[in-house]
Amino acid sequence: MLSFIRWEWRLDSISLFCKLCLPSHSWVWLLEKPDEIILNMVRITGNEIGWLLSNSLALERFTLNGCSDIYRLKIPCNLRRLSYLEVVYCSELKVIESEAPNISNMRVIARFHLQLLLGGAASPVKHLFMYFPGSVRYTCAKLSSDTPNLETLYIESTKEMVNRPMVSSRFLQLQYLKIHVIMDNSPRYDYFFLVSLIDASPSLTTLLLDVSQQRMEHVSIFEDPTELRQMPEQMHGKLQNVQFSGFSSAKSLIELTRHILGVSTSLKKLVLNTRPGRNVYVRPDHKIGKCFGMERNHVVEAIRAAMAIDIYIRPKVPSTVNLCVQAPCSRCHVVKDLGDPATSLSTH
Repeated sequence: MLSFIRWEWRLDSISLFCKLCLPSHSWVWLLEKPDEIILNMVRITGNEIGWLLSNSLALERFTLNGCSDIYRLKIPCNLRRLSYLEVVYCSELKVIESEAPNISNMRVIARFHLQLLLGGAASPVKHLFMYFPGSVRYTCAKLSSDTPNLETLYIESTKEMVNRPMVSSRFLQLQYLKIHVIMDNSPRYDYFFLVSLIDASPSLTTLLLDVSQQRMEHVSIFEDPTELRQMPEQMHGKLQNVQFSGFSSAKSLIELTRHILGVSTSLKKLVLNTRPGRNVYVRPDHKIGKCFGMERNHVVEAIRAAMAIDIYIRPKVPSTVNLCVQAPCSRCHVVKDLGDPATSLSTH
């Protein structure tokens, strides 16, 4: 018996296809069988999806990709076996509302801001990936009250706001948090304000933060070393592993790292990688035995970041914490006429 159906038709609508190919009673019978539905670039409305899902009682995984005629997606409560929902680049979609009682894993990717209504206190969502503009701010302002059982959260965000995000309530179950703020779209984002999100996650054990950028736009600690900010210390007893990619000499990043060291009583490992992350261009001149090529401004900023770590972070690291600093090797990345890297600005 058929247990998997994959739709990738590019017709006027999936409902029209069904009317042409199957009688209605056969269509309903068929929908009781598949455990996965994938709609890829199908012209289908929210009402049609509602009918489709309401008659797919065996559904376990549902993917919606590039369907541009939907404004609001509502997942009905009778889909008791549905555990995975993926929504990718549906251009007109503004709201995702789920009443399904067992959706534990969600993946949401959009070019515009989305509103997620996931069940409030009864939300079953435990693992969530979000990529859309302002998703870090949305996480702080809205998400915590709507996903109280969240255990894993991966955020990729563009166009973050400069002003301070306040966390509306706590993520009591969150254990794994990965954040990637695409800094070329948010050049003045204040890293230090991520403190509120960390402090609101008392069960957090792993924090991964990718702050890579094509060009360092933030105020460097060497440009303004005075008055390092501090937040009231709320001790964190679970955080063990913290890793930064694209670590720079940005003052607010130094402040964030010092705060983490000050409040994390169980911290075991701190990794500060000064090399660019995955979304930053590196020259494709890789040869066996040599590192991947890096632009001059990336190398200069990596050197400044390493100096900032030695001056402002290393003295704050307890003896129980393993500090690992990853930097471009001096053999493959030589910068001529560097001068004093603490005062020189990166240039192309």
